[in-house]
Amino acid sequence: MVHTLSGAVKRTAAMMAVIGVAAFATSQAQAETLTYGSISPPTHALITEGFMPFAKAVEQDTKGEITFDVLAGGSVVSPKTVLSGIGSGLVNTGYVIDVYVPQVLPHSTLTGDLSPFNSSALVALAAVTDFQLTQCPGCKAEMDDAGAMTLGVTSMSPYKLMCKDPVPDLASLKGRKVRTAGVYGRLMAEFGMVPVSIPVTDTYEAMERGTIDCLVGVEGWLKAYNLWDSVRYVVDQPLGAWAGGHAMTISKDTWANLTPSQRDAILNHVAQMLVAMTHSYEDQAAVARSEAEKRDLTYLPPLPELAQALTAAQDKMKQEAIARAEKSGVENAAQMADAYLAVKAKWDAIVAEKGEDPAVVAQALKEEVFDKISRD
Repeated sequence: MVHTLSGAVKRTAAMMAVIGVAAFATSQAQAETLTYGSISPPTHALITEGFMPFAKAVEQDTKGEITFDVLAGGSVVSPKTVLSGIGSGLVNTGYVIDVYVPQVLPHSTLTGDLSPFNSSALVALAAVTDFQLTQCPGCKAEMDDAGAMTLGVTSMSPYKLMCKDPVPDLASLKGRKVRTAGVYGRLMAEFGMVPVSIPVTDTYEAMERGTIDCLVGVEGWLKAYNLWDSVRYVVDQPLGAWAGGHAMTISKDTWANLTPSQRDAILNHVAQMLVAMTHSYEDQAAVARSEAEKRDLTYLPPLPELAQALTAAQDKMKQEAIARAEKSGVENAAQMADAYLAVKAKWDAIVAEKGEDPAVVAQALKEEVFDKISRD
C-alpha cells in the first residue's frame, strides 16, 4: 500500500525545510575566517607562542564561528602598510608597530618615547595597553581615522647595552658608536655615545667592520641575528622596555560585523596573548644567558653610574617626547605623558604585589582592562 502525505502535513514539512535551510544559512553566515597580517615569519615566537594559542582559544569559544588565517612573513603587508591594509580591508587584523607610522599614530608613539621609564616588560605591556584603551581618547581617535581599533600592545624585554669591548664604567662609553634608533638614540647620546641608525639586520656586519662598537636592544637579538659572534659583553642593566606593538589591531568594519559573543571570545583571551608574546622575548633572553659561556659572552654586573645616568636622563627624555608629540599634533601632550606615567605607576604596584608570573599578570590585565571596556 502506498502512503501519501496530507496537504497539511506537506505544508508543515515544507515549512520545516525552509526553516532548516534558513538556520543553516544563518550559521554559515556567522562563520568567518579572519586574516591576520604580520611581518614576523610563521616560526617566530610571536606567532607560535602568542597568536596561534589565542586563535585556537577564540575558535573553541565561538564553536568554530571565528577562525584565523595567518599571513606571516610580510607576505601581504609590510611594517609600513599593515595599518592601512587593515583599514582598507586587505586584511581583517594584524600586528601594527607604531614607530613605522608615527605620523598616523602620534599618541601611541608618545608612549613608546617614554620607554626608558618602564621598569619591566610586563609592566610596560600592561601600562601601555591600559592607558591606550582606557585613558587616551586621542589613541582611539587616531585608530578610528585609520579605520581600525587596537585591542592591546605588547612589549619587548628590557633593552640592554651590548658591546665588543669591556664596559668598566660610564666614562668608557664616551665616543663609542652604538647601533640604536628612536628614543634610545637620544638616550645613548646622553651617555656620551654616538648613535648610528642602521637596520638591526645589518648590525652583525657593521660590528665586524668596526662601523659600530655596541648596540642597544633585546638580548634575544644575540641569537636571532648571530650577534653573539661579535658581541663579547652585555651590561646587565635594564634600560627600559619598549612597548609599541599593537598585536591585535582589527578593522572597525570587521569588529562591527562580529556578534557580542564573538567579541567577548576575543576580549576574554587577548590579555593572555599579549603576555605570551611579551614573555617570548624573555624566553629568548634566557636562551642567550644559557649559552653565554659557550659563546664566550660575558654578562657584566649592573653599573650604578649607568643606572644613575638613566634616571638623570629620564626627565629630558620626557620633555623631548612631549615636544615631538606636540610637533606631530598631539594636544595636551604634557598631560598625556603624565597620565601614562600615572598608569605605569599603578602597574608597577600591581606587579610588585602579584609578582611577575605571566599568568597572574594576564589575569590582572583582563580584570583591570578587558572585563571593563566597551564591546562596541
